[in-house]
Amino acid sequence: MASIKEAVEWAKRAPMTAGTKTEIGRVTSIDEFPQDNEWIQMERAWREQTGQL
Repeated sequence: MASIKEAVEWAKRAPMTAGTKTEIGRVTSIDEFPQDNEWIQMERAWREQTGQL
């Protein structure tokens, strides 16, 4: 898992217009959602079928 410091360094290299604000946030993993949710189950099945999980 990358650190916030690493994320800031990556953001500094992004091409942006002067005065533009950038927000850095953590991306939620599929494992952090309730696994009994039907949409999460469909997403997990799709990811397994496509080799993404």
